[in-house]
Amino acid sequence: MFQAGLNMYTKTLAMDWKADGIRVTAINPGWVKTDMGTEAGELTVEESTSNIARTIFKLGEQSNGLFYNYDFQPLTW
Repeated sequence: MFQAGLNMYTKTLAMDWKADGIRVTAINPGWVKTDMGTEAGELTVEESTSNIARTIFKLGEQSNGLFYNYDFQPLTW
């Protein structure tokens, strides 16, 4: 239920703020090696954050309200 709510919130904000020139996009950080993700995680914190930064710089108007993986692959709601 939480993920569905977050997805809808992203879509709602994207529509509400579009006229103000503000874009809203959700990005999945991946399974990261942290206290929560444990050592079983697939990505280090550095790998995840650098990929997220690259993804952010690729986003454009067409990305408004969408959901992406850390590697800029679009994810379906």
